[in-house]
Formats: sequence, structure tokens, C-alpha cells
Amino acid sequence: MSSDQELEERRVCSDCVAEAFLAKLIDDEGDGADCDYCGAEGATISMSELADRTSKAISEHFYLTPDQPDAWDEMLMRDKESNHEWYREGQPVLDLIEEIVGTRPEIAADLREILDDREGFFDPSDPREESPFATTAQYDSRGPNSDYWQSEWDRLRRSLQSEARFFNQAAVTHLREIFGGVAAYRRGDSNPLIIAAGPGTAHPAFFRARVFQNEKELLAALKRPDLELGPPPEHAARAGRMNARGISVFYGSSNIETAMGEVRPPVGSHVLCGRFDVIRQLRLLNLKALDTVTVSGSVFDPEYAHQRGWAQFLSILGKLMVRPVMPEAEHNDYLATQAIADYLASSNELQVDGILFPSVQRGADREDLNVVLFRKASTVEALPIPTGTKIDSRSGEDTEDGWEVGFSVIESRPDPEVRAEGAATREVANSRFDQDLMSFDDGNGLRSDHIETLRVCCESLHVHIVKAVRVEHEAHSVSRHIWYEGTATDF
Repeated sequence: MSSDQELEERRVCSDCVAEAFLAKLIDDEGDGADCDYCGAEGATISMSELADRTSKAISEHFYLTPDQPDAWDEMLMRDKESNHEWYREGQPVLDLIEEIVGTRPEIAADLREILDDREGFFDPSDPREESPFATTAQYDSRGPNSDYWQSEWDRLRRSLQSEARFFNQAAVTHLREIFGGVAAYRRGDSNPLIIAAGPGTAHPAFFRARVFQNEKELLAALKRPDLELGPPPEHAARAGRMNARGISVFYGSSNIETAMGEVRPPVGSHVLCGRFDVIRQLRLLNLKALDTVTVSGSVFDPEYAHQRGWAQFLSILGKLMVRPVMPEAEHNDYLATQAIADYLASSNELQVDGILFPSVQRGADREDLNVVLFRKASTVEALPIPTGTKIDSRSGEDTEDGWEVGFSVIESRPDPEVRAEGAATREVANSRFDQDLMSFDDGNGLRSDHIETLRVCCESLHVHIVKAVRVEHEAHSVSRHIWYEGTATDF
């Protein structure tokens, strides 16, 4: 038996391996034998198997650093006026093996020797090339690889755009893979990706804005802001970043300025803004927190590299979901985010009521937030308007100095005593939108129980007359060059 073969057949026990994942694997799957390093009798694995796992862990989580300076470093080193010095990055391979396996120097040395015998090479045509497990080799940590997740995301987008937008099982499978991890993610005892909104939380209310380009519609909205400023009925719901056409949701913002920026009002228009208080506890997926996800584990665990890639992709996904989209591209580019919203709205695993995300319109460096509340959490509590009430709204009045702008709403209610006498026979009249907001039962078990979630604060209503629109921008000059064919050029 050759010395190399003898080395690979040596047995090692869990007492000689401090790395928790490896130690447990040896105890659970090892064969009973005497350890060739400490002499203890018990579960062991061969050094050959340990070398296999060590090689895989190093290739997935570390990379061999260059053993020679690159062209740039060499140029700086030749410069007499430069004090540039080159040094090799990373740690010696023997130290790395000892550290990640959690073993003694002699066992690490045997592992390096086995791996160098397997994977060592020498190319006479390239004397600078170094064997990956030579005694001089050094390694540095490799970043997470999210190629799998990004390729699956690209496949999902293409599938939604060109294959199947409804009943797309491939999309459901991938979304379940992504957000199943979100549901299970924990930091301490909490899940920072899921936050609370409502009474007693950091998000007790959201602001909403609506643009009006004629006074008649604005005055109608002032009468019933619970209906006209709240989410539209299904037949009037336009497609948005987080909803398909016909899917009614509530879009809101953390402040008035953000709400106004999101509706992009033209100069001369009127914008009605108001605060909607959240009257029950909600669970929101916080997109801003996606880039804070970290995972821990063993480099010897086959799932760890996959999980690291998932965590990196979540950061990318959060940015993809809120990136600016040009109006002409919204139809296609919103399909993926709409699919995500549909999935989250119906996910029993996550059980979220909406998504909290940064405002694109206000700039990435600001703390302004938007929210989308899914249909199940977007019902606005009706204003307590008694039957027989007449409502009038005005945009101003004539004065001695001319027309004075001033918006007001006047409710003319029946006498309280008369109303009390007829209370047993009178009911509050339904508005034209009430049927869209009520629960239904189709007799086949399909129910829609929309619990009241939002309450418009009438005292918060303001009409903003847009006088000018300011655009933050980054200017770049345009260079122009003329050159003639056949003549020398600098570029």
C-alpha cells in the first residue's frame, strides 16, 4: 500500500474535529473504529472523505489568491517616485484547513498533503502557475454567489412576459422558494422582515393623494373622502407596481410630500391629500430590510452556499422591486412585481397584509416610504353619515375683494329628535361604491370578508394647488468629435 493511499485510509473521530457540522456528521454517519490520531474508539470517517468535504468547502467559500503582482502593481512598483509595495492577500492554506475543520496541525497537514497529491499540478510552460494546495498557497473568503437565484428570477420575468401570466406554476414555485425563506428567517426571537403597522406602532397611519383636473370631481371627493380618496372599486382600479388592473389595493405614503410625489401632479391641477389611520394591527413585508438579511452556517453544509446566495439575492430583489420604470415600459416591467404582490397577498405561510417599500419618486437617499395594502386589508371605514343627510362642498366664496379660495364641506343633517323617532325603520343609504366594499358569499364557499382597516381623518384633508414642479437631476455634458477615415485618431 502506498503512503498516499495509507494516508487517505486513516480514520479520524469527532473528538479530533471541532467544527460542529462535521463533528455531528461523524457521530451520525461514521463507522465504528479506532481513531488513528487520538486512539479513541467510536464513530470515525476516513481522511479521504474528510478531504473530499474540505476540498468542496474551500472551492465554494474561498478562492486562491494570486501569487504574483498584476500589471498595475508591477507598474507602480517600478515607479521610482512610488512607495507602493505588493503583498499577497489571504491566509496560508494550512492555516485555513486547520481553522475551518477545527483540528490539530498534524491532521490539517495530512489533509493538505492528500489534496495536493490529488489536485497538484505543474505546467512547465507556465512556471508562475501555482498548485491549489501547495504549501505556499493562500486563500481569501469568497463572496456569496446568487447566480442561481438571479437566473431563476430572469426566467420568471420572461415566463410572465411571454408565456403564461396566469396559472404560472413555475413562477409560483420560485416565489415559494424565495419567500419561504423570508417566513422562516429569524434574528433573535423576531423576524425583522415582517413589521407591524397600526395602533401603537411606528406606522399608525398613511397618507394618500389623488389628482383632480376639474373642480366638479374634486368637490364630489370632498363630500365622501372615505370613498373617493380611498382605494378605487375593482372596476376602476388601474394597474400599478404592485397590482394588476382590476385588483383594488390601497397605496399610501409615510408623509404628504411623498404621497404627492407618487401621483406626479401636473402644474395647475389640484391634489387632495388626507391621512388614513390604521385601526387594526397589520403585518407588512419590509422591503428595506431585505438587504440586511444575513445567514450563518457551516462551510461544510451543502445548503449554506445556497442560503448565502439567497440572502444576497434578497438585497437585489428589494432594489429590483422599487427601481424606476418608464411609463411606456410599465405594462411588462410591472408583471413580476405584480406576481409577487399576488403571491404574498394569498400566502398562508407569510400571512402579510401588505408591503412597505422606499419611494422611488423621492430619491433613494431619503427615508420616505410607500405602502401597498392588499385588498383584504384596504377597506376604509364608512363615514358616520345619517340617512337623509345632505352634503355640500365649496371651493371658495365671493368677497368684496373678489373670489377667495377656501375649501369647505357642509353636512345638513336631519333633526336629531326626528332621526331618533324613525331610527327603527330607517337605514343608512348605500353609496354608489358600497357594494364594492361589502363582503359576499357566492353560495359555494367562496367568501370575501373585508374587515375595516382604515379610517380617513377628515380634519387632515388638504387641497394642494400645484404651482410648479421641481425636478432633481444629474447633468452630464455631451462631447462631440469629428474624425476622418484614414487619419490618425485618439480614440
